Amino acid sequence: MMNNVTPTAFNWLINESSLWPPRGRPEAPFGPTAIEIMRSCTLRIYFEYSKGYERRTAYAARVGIAFHRSLQSLTERPIGSSNPDIIVEEAARRFREELALQEMQKDTRPREQMLARNEERVQRALEAVTVEALRVAEYSLGESIVLGYKQQRTDMPIKGATSMNTNVSGEFVVVEIPVQSRDGLLMGRIDYAERLPNGGVRLIDYKSALRADLPERYERQLQLYALLWHDTFGEWPAEALVVYPFTGATHKVAVDPAICLQVGYEARQIAQKLQEGLSAEHLASPGTVCTVCEFRPWCRPFWRWQADHASHSQALADAVYGFEGTILVLELKDYHWKVTVRWREAEVRIVAPQERFPQLKNARIGMRLRALDMRLHGQRYRPQAIVSENSEIFLVE
Repeated sequence: MMNNVTPTAFNWLINESSLWPPRGRPEAPFGPTAIEIMRSCTLRIYFEYSKGYERRTAYAARVGIAFHRSLQSLTERPIGSSNPDIIVEEAARRFREELALQEMQKDTRPREQMLARNEERVQRALEAVTVEALRVAEYSLGESIVLGYKQQRTDMPIKGATSMNTNVSGEFVVVEIPVQSRDGLLMGRIDYAERLPNGGVRLIDYKSALRADLPERYERQLQLYALLWHDTFGEWPAEALVVYPFTGATHKVAVDPAICLQVGYEARQIAQKLQEGLSAEHLASPGTVCTVCEFRPWCRPFWRWQADHASHSQALADAVYGFEGTILVLELKDYHWKVTVRWREAEVRIVAPQERFPQLKNARIGMRLRALDMRLHGQRYRPQAIVSENSEIFLVE
């Protein structure tokens, strides 16, 4: 259930009395992604369900969304051609169209407007979409054949599938199919499922990450999908793969029933934690996980964790996640803000373009400032903050 905070124009000013704690209430069913968020920090899911917080989606995530939606379109709206050149051209057009929509949304968000376009990631996504389009094209044989095959193979569940096809061998391909646990607590939507020649089912989860390793959270997500497939359709998948289409890497994930049941048990324990009525402070797990959280500016436990570092050396290293201090010096010179902030026992110097941080015109000496994604370097007690395209500055009332 969402809270009833009335959104106001975003001005980089944090009013802690009105935005703390997050008042949204997460409700079941929960998907694998939500479970992993809660596993790392339960408080973050409360922020996700709350209004009043200006959001910030990383550009890499924008590319990933455009890629997945383009992929989905290939089976929802098959490309009606057997000409590889036409297939590649149409798939590329769809991806560019989806990416343009994502960039339009990006441009409406103040916290995202300065994030740079990642051309390498865009190119990798474009290549991956065209490769997938050529592969999917091999399956498209027409609706009448699919319907006939559905009648012959009643053991292959298709209810709720966004799209379905068969290939020339009569193997089922199902995409974007919803699955849910028997108790209704857990749910998900599987990227891709196919019936193998031996009768088993293979689940595939696409990840738009640029990496070669397989994080445990990706394994758990697919194992949870396997459990939900079993709960929904009464059969265990024979295989499961995590695929990185941007790099071409593929990883096999163990879907042994005992493992999947244990992952499901842990997921339920995590979800049930929401019923314990713990305070926001007790739900938080501040640490390096905060680097990927867009709610850092408003999160009291995060700022308390940053302030409580016993070692100044460790505090300097972790300041890149965010540091908070009192403004000692504030001046505008040559279209650059020159700010000195008292932080711990140090004085941090920030030189920032005026056009990047117009909100500093509302700052004043003695006001608290929160800086995010600025690495500190130089003298231990007079460090310089390095401003990057990801850096942000918030003022605190």
